[in-house]
Amino acid sequence: MEYLLFILFASILCAYVAASRQCYFSCNCSERLFPSINRTLYTLDCGFIGFNSLPINATLRRQSAFILSGNGYASFLDITGLLGIRNLAYLDLSHNKINTLSNFQVNGDFLKELNLDSNLLDYVPADAFTATSELQVLSLASNRIEVIHARGFTHLSYLKHLNMSANRLSQINPLWFSVLERLELLDLSNNNIHELSDGVFKNLKRLKTLSLHGNDFHTLDQDSFAGLIDLKTLFLNNNHIKTIPTTAMQIFKQMKLIDLSGNHFRRLTPRTLFRINVTCLRINYQDDLLLVERNSVTEMPYLEVLELHNNKKLVYISPEAFSRTLKLRTLDLHGNALRTVEYRMIEALPSLTSVSFHGNPVDCSCSIHWVLDDVYVRSKITILQLEHIVCSSPPSLKNKHLYKQERQFPKTCKPQILPLFEKSIHVVHGEEFSLDCRSYGVPTPAILWQTPHGVLYANNSEIRHLRVLESGTLVSSAAFEEDTGLYSCVSSNPRGQVARHMRVLVKQMKAALIILNTKPDSIAVTWNGTSNYNQYEILCKLPKSNNQTCATVKLAPYMRSYTITGLKPNTRYFMCIAMLHPGHEKHERCQQVETKSYGSITAGILNIRPYVLGVGVGGTVSLVAIALIVLLAYLRHKRNQQRMKELYGDNLSQMFLASVDSFSDITPMTYENLAAQVFDEDDIAEIRGTSAFAASVTPEA
Repeated sequence: MEYLLFILFASILCAYVAASRQCYFSCNCSERLFPSINRTLYTLDCGFIGFNSLPINATLRRQSAFILSGNGYASFLDITGLLGIRNLAYLDLSHNKINTLSNFQVNGDFLKELNLDSNLLDYVPADAFTATSELQVLSLASNRIEVIHARGFTHLSYLKHLNMSANRLSQINPLWFSVLERLELLDLSNNNIHELSDGVFKNLKRLKTLSLHGNDFHTLDQDSFAGLIDLKTLFLNNNHIKTIPTTAMQIFKQMKLIDLSGNHFRRLTPRTLFRINVTCLRINYQDDLLLVERNSVTEMPYLEVLELHNNKKLVYISPEAFSRTLKLRTLDLHGNALRTVEYRMIEALPSLTSVSFHGNPVDCSCSIHWVLDDVYVRSKITILQLEHIVCSSPPSLKNKHLYKQERQFPKTCKPQILPLFEKSIHVVHGEEFSLDCRSYGVPTPAILWQTPHGVLYANNSEIRHLRVLESGTLVSSAAFEEDTGLYSCVSSNPRGQVARHMRVLVKQMKAALIILNTKPDSIAVTWNGTSNYNQYEILCKLPKSNNQTCATVKLAPYMRSYTITGLKPNTRYFMCIAMLHPGHEKHERCQQVETKSYGSITAGILNIRPYVLGVGVGGTVSLVAIALIVLLAYLRHKRNQQRMKELYGDNLSQMFLASVDSFSDITPMTYENLAAQVFDEDDIAEIRGTSAFAASVTPEA
């Protein structure tokens, strides 16, 4: 009897398990681990089989995963029975053709992860995920999303991971994140985002990973990351950033990784990276990076790994570049254009255990002898891939492996100057310019600059508008015609000296006047090409009067146009813009302008009378034609509107409202927009940069 009961119980149990694990049609069923929600789920994989029908009110006997990717669904209405599926913890609808979230209905009582990657979504409406308030992971990657309503994620207060990568977003609205206080991972990579407004992430105090790589950032404000007090990983790689946002990153308590690779840094200047609490820092694949200056990465108390590799133009790293980074253990310098890695740099890093610099055009002279000679260094530090370090000079060692060479190197060697500048450069009159010169040798060489007038400048010296920085760079605060000529950088030590030359050609200043209009008693002008570093004035001169001026106007940064009044009719004047610089004569750029006569205005009015009748007739015909065109356009618009209404219902109005909510800085048509036809990009940038100043300053009468 007991035996029969056991068989009956086993049969019932097997039937129950079989029912609970029923696989529909051609689906595959198995147990799978989902790390993002840290659960192992019974999984029904019905992906890429053309599966378009679900059993109505099907009940999964325990929390399960449903994969419906790649079945060609155009909307949620195509998935019959989705609303009736219970105990659903994971739902994958990726790689379909879903183009709207308006009809999204699912039993979300247990749903923890929703994958909508690689669909055709272009808009996230308000309250789109009302039915899935328990979601912890939401992925909308690789869609076409341009607009997200300010309340698009309102009901997702339990969300931890949000992936919106590879869409078409151009701005970020902080209202998106107003309820996402539990968010730990946010991926906005590979969009078209070009700016971060101050405090945009201020509500995401638990965020640990922020991915912003592959966007269109050029600069970042100092408060771009305000509120991210617990951030651990930040990806800013593959943008267009030219200046490292040091201040913005100093708010982080202790980061694990900051990736700045693939941007457009030209040089790392002193304190470029200063007091940032990060363990690993990446500055790789910079196409424009030439120099890493003294103290450029300094006072980084937690920095252990510094990656500075595959920067194809990087020819110089100062031996004092990484000062006070006492915990630095790994330094990756391979794949650059370095001629040497000086022992002084290695000696200044007490915790260093490994360094790599293979793939550089190394000069195997005495400055690199420490790699093979110094037994203490070799026992303390591992030179990664030493066998791949190949000499590029001197000629006797070219293309030979460094580790195979004799261990006896000379203790001293004459200087070598690095190839940092071209044979000639063109600079604009009045603009700042600099000439870089770096050298290496043993003992450490000194640098002198010789100007076209034979004047010698040593480090930290300054005469008039020229000075030499401690690094060896010659800086001119403003270029003048007398600066044209040959400049020589001379590097010397007890073993000898070497020089490199560069010719500087000073062109006419860029600033110029543009005549807006002329009247019998006035001339209105604007200007372009001015620089914030210099002062300018407008001059009105009478010809053949020994440069007698009829007006002098000093330009303020907020001024964009000016009208010279009190002039005589039918008279020629020279209108000039002049650049002012202490200790130098004015440099002017002039053009001749003639005021109109009062008689020409009257004659012009009389001369147009014969054309009034013709204009009247032509105008009437034109008005009739325009009316017909407008009528046809209106009818076409109504047809298109009706068609769109049939396709999308009231979704278009929601998209419009969302766009207003999402983009708070929509700029109306202003004078600046019209000026874009006259001014170049530098002038427009200047207008934007001084707009706040203009609002608070009243020009003198």
